[in-house]
This record gives sequence, C-alpha cells and structure tokens, in this order.
Amino acid sequence: WFAWGKDCLQNLVMLFETTLEGTVKVRPWPEWFQFKDSEWPHARAGFVALRIDRSANTPGGANPDSAKRIIDLREIVVQIMKTMSAWPEAQTYMNRFDLHIRHVKGEDLKEWKKSQEAGVVITRVGKQLTAEGGTLEAVPEDEGFDDEPADQ
Repeated sequence: WFAWGKDCLQNLVMLFETTLEGTVKVRPWPEWFQFKDSEWPHARAGFVALRIDRSANTPGGANPDSAKRIIDLREIVVQIMKTMSAWPEAQTYMNRFDLHIRHVKGEDLKEWKKSQEAGVVITRVGKQLTAEGGTLEAVPEDEGFDDEPADQ
C-alpha cells in the first residue's frame, strides 16, 4: 500500500499543474514520516506544500495582497482518492489500510512533527487530532483553503 501511495502521489504535481493552470506551485516533501496512531500498528504521513500565486487572475495584477485567494481543491482531492483507491491489492487487504487527506498549515505541521519526535500517539476524533496529555489543533475539514504560504 505504501509503495502504491508513493507512486500515486508522484503524479500529484502533474494533476495540479493541469487542473489549476499554474496558479499553484506544488512541492512534495521527499521524506515520509512514521508516526504513532492509536488505531493502526503502522502509520506514515506524507506532505505536499502548496503555494498559491496571489497575482494570478488579479485584475491588472494590482495589489494582490488585498485579494484573498481561495482555491477549490475538491476535484483534485477526489481524483487523488480515486487513483489511490484503485490499488490492485485493495480487496485482498480490505480494512487493513486507510488514507486521510487534510489541509495542514505550516505551523501545525511543525507542532505535529515535534509531538511525533516526543512519541505522542495520535487519535483522530471528529475534526481534531488528540494526543495523550493534550490536544493538537487541526484545521477543520470543511474550512476553505487559505492562501497563506506554508513555511519552507
């Protein structure tokens, strides 16, 4: 499953370029992180940085900072899910693998990474990620995508 997922995500850059026509720069993080999950004995997380071009489609390119850009990623996320769900071994390993896609801001990613280095076990409860001894705030899944670039 992991090898299949990595192969599918390699096509992500091309999908973004085709669908969003250069308004978003996509930078997959080359390293996948193992983490402790309360439901799964083995868990890994991969990250993809998105940077939205604020001047794209701004009338006359004037004052792009004043225009809040919102990009609808639903179509792309559905396509990613369909592609990854087409894993040839899915029936054989049904209920033994899972995939979560969510928007995470740069500062939340740093906090998540610190918690994992400390050995915190992650539990998904509704729209929050909870951890032993505290809560890691996550961006609700129904919120729009904002245009603030993630820290590099």
